[in-house]
Amino acid sequence: MALAQIKKGKTEELGLSSSQLDSITKIRRDYMENMKWLTEHFDDLQKKYGEQYVAVFDKEPVGHSDDLSELIGELSGKHVDLRSVAIQKLSSKTEQLFLTSFAFHGTI
Repeated sequence: MALAQIKKGKTEELGLSSSQLDSITKIRRDYMENMKWLTEHFDDLQKKYGEQYVAVFDKEPVGHSDDLSELIGELSGKHVDLRSVAIQKLSSKTEQLFLTSFAFHGTI
């Protein structure tokens, strides 16, 4: 089956248009790239920010805080797509936070 047919079948199954599916795919890809960058630079980030929460967008740290709510509030005022931001608490006990479009009222 051709990729276009598979894509069409998925969009129909999910009730999405092709452009909506493309948008979701891009958000997911961007998020995964940000999380990969964060993981690869974890030690350097931990040296710089200690045991704070750090947010990464476009493979760059865009915020940090001891308080997750404060960090999300700070990010809301910046020109970043919150759906593709990777946030992780930098600690020896790693906790990953997956912020997806569903965490922001399902808007895409």
